[in-house]
Amino acid sequence: MEDDAGVVEFDEEHAYVLKMESHNHPPSAVEPYGGAATGVGGIIRDVLCMGAKPVALLDSLFLPPMPGTEKGVLPPDRYLISGIIAGIRDYGNRVGIPTVAGSIDFHPSYSSNPLVNAGCVGIMRKENLVRSRVDRPGLLLVLAGGRTGRDGIHGVNFASRKIEQDRENRTSVQLGNPIIKEPLIHACLEAVEAGIVAAMKDLGGGGLSSSVGGRCATLAATLRKCTLTMSCSRRAAWSPGRYG
Repeated sequence: MEDDAGVVEFDEEHAYVLKMESHNHPPSAVEPYGGAATGVGGIIRDVLCMGAKPVALLDSLFLPPMPGTEKGVLPPDRYLISGIIAGIRDYGNRVGIPTVAGSIDFHPSYSSNPLVNAGCVGIMRKENLVRSRVDRPGLLLVLAGGRTGRDGIHGVNFASRKIEQDRENRTSVQLGNPIIKEPLIHACLEAVEAGIVAAMKDLGGGGLSSSVGGRCATLAATLRKCTLTMSCSRRAAWSPGRYG
């Protein structure tokens, strides 16, 4: 799959962009607030990177029964439920995109093992469609967004593995920043409208190296780590990290 989201014709001038994905269980099970919030942030980026303005969010949640409604409900489940709901609410409100629909299912099998599915809808003019890959040399790569730090390291692996009590690691959950995301959305859309964006891709779980490799698959790129805005100091060039 080359692009981040699906584009569907709306009328002669406009198209709408759709994306939904499963933000697998470990992030929200270990850090429910941050895990749910970054799931919302990621789905917004997927729609934005097609050149569309995100206008609505959707969420489908699979949670353990509410404490007090069934026997055997663990006290930690109250923490999970409240954290997931707060993470979705706060991120959407702070970035200025409403959650307009969704679903929720309760079952004991989701005790300490919740599922958070996030979706986003965007609207765009057809001529503003931006793809995820460049096909000509001489372009500049611009990294925009939050500071680069240690959060989210090995987040992709963590999101796909079975949780083991002694291996839980909160640093694998990316720290979302909706306050930065809101003006970033407007900046990206203005750049697209001005016709100065050849391709756009969010960093996602793979970080900077994965994103650049995907954008320049048939070309080559030169990266300079010294130009990155860091949230932590004294990081060696070879050290692992989630860039963005």
